[in-house]
Amino acid sequence: MSTTAETQSDPTLAALLKAIIADPADDLARMAYADRCDEAGDRARAEFIRVQLKIAALEREGLGWPFCAKCGRAAGWYDYTPRCYGEVCRLRMREYYSSRRFINWGWRAGVPQSIAVTYGRGFVSEVSGHLDLLLEYLPAAVRLHPVERAGAVDREPVRDTHDWNWCEEHGLPRAARLPHAVFVALQGGTRGKDYRIQGTNVPLRRYHWYGSRKAALDALSDALLRLARAA
Repeated sequence: MSTTAETQSDPTLAALLKAIIADPADDLARMAYADRCDEAGDRARAEFIRVQLKIAALEREGLGWPFCAKCGRAAGWYDYTPRCYGEVCRLRMREYYSSRRFINWGWRAGVPQSIAVTYGRGFVSEVSGHLDLLLEYLPAAVRLHPVERAGAVDREPVRDTHDWNWCEEHGLPRAARLPHAVFVALQGGTRGKDYRIQGTNVPLRRYHWYGSRKAALDALSDALLRLARAA
């Protein structure tokens, strides 16, 4: 049963999904969605949402992947110690087994298999793929899922002495080049101005600088999501 089919056949789920997309930070709507899935007989979906919400709460408390007090494992996505009955490992094990239902791709409706997804608090929260695929499919994805981050696997900012740079169309290695629409949607950082070197005009307005690699990647993610939501 895909997310699209669920919401089309159940007005309550459709309204809850709309609320979750409008406010991804609202966990109450996610819990209500899980309860409704349970009522509809989709127990694996409900279980997955509840388990991921619990794991997210533990991550917020510990400021990182939850630490299993029983076996000492810092349990990441689907990571757990077999036959460990500590709370964190039990949650990760439940997460793994309940998520096996998404092999039918129903939980990621509208996102093609060529784009990788990461689930957060029960729903698609991150997508990553080649930039051209993201530009094509991200508008549909943000209408169906509470996507909070997008990563272009074929793009990487270039580092100079102090900063990390994106450029428009040309000027840096191809991995750092962005289409015009994406480049102008970048926010934060510093956009250069024209200046002259030995009488040659260098169009630095085509470069965008950030103080760290993370800041540059975050800016690209925000730009892609902004364009997708406006499409």
